[in-house]
Amino acid sequence: MPSTFHNPERYRDARRIAGFYLIGLVAIVLLLGLLHCWLPDLRVGRVYWFNLDKERNVPTWFSGAFFFFFGCAALIACYWESRINQKVEGLFRAPILWLVVAAIGLAMSLDEITILHENLFWREVRRATAEVSGAWKYLTQWQVLFGPAILLVSIFMLMFFANRLNVSRGAKKAAFGGLSCWLLAFFLEGLRLMFKGFGGDWYSFQVLAEELLEMAGAIFLIASVVFYTLDITLDLTDTRTKQLSLGSRLLAPQTLVPAVVIAVVMFVFGGIFLAVAKHQEKSGANVPSLVRKALKDNRLQSPDGQPDQIVITGNAAPAVDSTYKRTGIWFDALQPAPLPPHDDIAAGLKAIMQASATGGEVAELPTSLTADEATRMAFLSMSDGKSIAVVTLGAGAGLGAALIDAWSVLQKYEITKPVAIKLDIVDEVQPAKTAGFRSPMPMERSLFGLALDKDTGRAFLAEELYAHTLIDQKQTLRTDKIDELLQRRGLTAEQRSFLRGQINLQRFSAQSFVYDNDELTELYRGHRMWPTLTRDQLMQSAQGAGRYLTDSIMGSGMFVYKYLPKTHQRSADYNMVRHAGTMYSMLDLYATTKDKRLFNTANIAAKRLASHIQPYGPAEEGAKTLLYKGKMKLGGVALAAVGLVEHVKVSGKDEHRDTAIALGEYIRINQKEDGSFVHTRLSDGTDNGFVSEYYPGEAILALMRIYSIDPQDKWLDVAERNATYLITIRDLGKATEDLIHDHWLLYGINELYRKRPKPIYMTHAMRIVEAISMSQVLEARDLDHLGCFNDRPESTPTATRSEGLLAAYNLAKDHGHEAEAKAMLPVIIRAIQFELQNQYYIENAMYALRPDICLGAFRKHLTSYTIRIDYVQHNLTAVLALYRLMEAEGIESLPLQ
Repeated sequence: MPSTFHNPERYRDARRIAGFYLIGLVAIVLLLGLLHCWLPDLRVGRVYWFNLDKERNVPTWFSGAFFFFFGCAALIACYWESRINQKVEGLFRAPILWLVVAAIGLAMSLDEITILHENLFWREVRRATAEVSGAWKYLTQWQVLFGPAILLVSIFMLMFFANRLNVSRGAKKAAFGGLSCWLLAFFLEGLRLMFKGFGGDWYSFQVLAEELLEMAGAIFLIASVVFYTLDITLDLTDTRTKQLSLGSRLLAPQTLVPAVVIAVVMFVFGGIFLAVAKHQEKSGANVPSLVRKALKDNRLQSPDGQPDQIVITGNAAPAVDSTYKRTGIWFDALQPAPLPPHDDIAAGLKAIMQASATGGEVAELPTSLTADEATRMAFLSMSDGKSIAVVTLGAGAGLGAALIDAWSVLQKYEITKPVAIKLDIVDEVQPAKTAGFRSPMPMERSLFGLALDKDTGRAFLAEELYAHTLIDQKQTLRTDKIDELLQRRGLTAEQRSFLRGQINLQRFSAQSFVYDNDELTELYRGHRMWPTLTRDQLMQSAQGAGRYLTDSIMGSGMFVYKYLPKTHQRSADYNMVRHAGTMYSMLDLYATTKDKRLFNTANIAAKRLASHIQPYGPAEEGAKTLLYKGKMKLGGVALAAVGLVEHVKVSGKDEHRDTAIALGEYIRINQKEDGSFVHTRLSDGTDNGFVSEYYPGEAILALMRIYSIDPQDKWLDVAERNATYLITIRDLGKATEDLIHDHWLLYGINELYRKRPKPIYMTHAMRIVEAISMSQVLEARDLDHLGCFNDRPESTPTATRSEGLLAAYNLAKDHGHEAEAKAMLPVIIRAIQFELQNQYYIENAMYALRPDICLGAFRKHLTSYTIRIDYVQHNLTAVLALYRLMEAEGIESLPLQ
């Protein structure tokens, strides 16, 4: 035995040092477990920093590091065995096998960091398993795809360690302990869906146990290889040498027995996984969201091609009797009755929220609720703010009894961190029809709910009808959508069989309330109304919109252009003109709030915008243009300049100053002799003939903003020629009601008039204001349509007109037109009140798959869930402009006009 490999003193010191570092790794694992328990929801952007159930965060990086250390330890063991073999020939058999162990460790490290096992062929595997059997849909993709590989790797590692570590009993025990931890972690992860069905606390325990076992297993294996290497390099005694010389081959009885045992264990695990999957299929449990996505094949990519890694979570449906079976009450038994006081309703909902948060019983309800004797039916919708709301229906003699009945079901979902609860008390019921499910329904799906036969015990809120598209825009019941929803709520195929026949339908209306932040708010069409506007409300609205845009930026510098909350999808479309406008609105908000996240996000967007800006024409002209998808749009160039100038102003730096001026040169050289502009050019410079109503106004505004950082008359000259063209040529002879509601032109005239105060500018601006005001809806069947324009109850057309009116208000107020300004204010207030109804608060976001993503954004219209960046941009800008008006004039609140 070479004395080089036997040094007792160094051996003791090395083991002591190795033990110290391994204890440090164990401490890290324990700390990560504590951080997961204490700070699971701490996040920046969309990264949950310490949540063990999430990816690409601190626990993931450490776990990947542990596997990496294991692989490196195996490489070191391979090196020392090879080196010792040079001294004592043939002492170690096939040291190269350590390279296989190292490859396994390094591959696991790579997989942990890149999430390969969850993303590799996920769609194809889930489609294939769904075709094999309904139960196989409940198996995870990695179980099916990597199951055989996991089995082979486990057998190899067990046989190898059983053979190689005979000379180091402690190392052998550590290796077997590490492999056991990994097997237990594998077993727990395979039962993840089952734990979800048990409730939030069980699922949290499963996640914590699984991830800690996985990291502990890696540490045990690191320890085994490290101490084995120390044993053979610093304590290669005669005894160890003799054991090595008598060592068995890899395929020997003492190694085959553990291999057979682990194979049996793995097959048992597989049988358990399949049995659980069959039980989930039989009970109608929720099919994993990725399976639904794969089967529908409707997963949209983000504009930069990055896959969406957000995991949609939800609450498993408990097995409960229907409301009618529990209470004997159905919709046809209801009679209208006055409600108890709102303060008492608020107290009742607060008690339910507290019971949900603590896991206890509901405290005593107010007397007015328990003394109520009217037959009541009430829906409770509870949200944790991160997943779609749980909706339950209760009934009873009195509102208190109905609430407790609904709560008896709600508590089974174990929502331990509720952020809001919504109450819908059924007040009027009308027979709808007896019909098949393909017949049109004579009802507005956003104002009325729908009750099916009492035997089915099923009813849906109005919000559910359009959130899940249970009734489409043609007012036709969607059997497939109803079936899918009921399946998620725990009904078996047999219980859902009524969908194939005729059925009695009733429509109902409800009085709705939301309780959040210790406040009860009455709702209409599922959203809050705004009888009074306060400065604080407007600032909160603007900041909410800003947060949505901040969270919507991607690594590429592009925004999530369109988000579809009903299906949790992103659109692949993109529009660089709206990108520029969105960037500007964020910088505009930053100028008031000084929120660094706004500026940082807008800065990222500006860099992406700048990547599409390139020289145009002869170099001596110094012009640059925005080229995107083969087109140079005047509006895009103009809004890019507006955004970059704003960046210069709010940052105090000249980073984008020259680029903004160069974009102004493009606008200038594209002006025609009559003052109009070339609106769109192709990449080869050809004018494609497209004309936009709004590009000229955007160009005038851009020229005025460029003038503010480069005060040369040439910018004013170009703006003046175009404004004169628009007024004296384009709009000449038009009746006031036929004028374009050009908010961009009102922006531009507001700034141009201050430098070139020509009377025709003021006159034309006031005519546009009159045209907008004349088109505002002042009478409507639906209360929440008041304030929109042209009978078009959409948020963005109203917001753009609000922006124009607010610019015109400042123009009139600052130049002696007090009467005109005063007349505009009621129009502005009504418009902003309408806009705010389209913003996502918890009461209308909770029916989306991911409420936390929606909050603060503005949707397309009152019955739409779609969010697009320009919807948010224009509404944000309008709300912020009214806030500044109120701040400048010392107004705290504005009542409904």
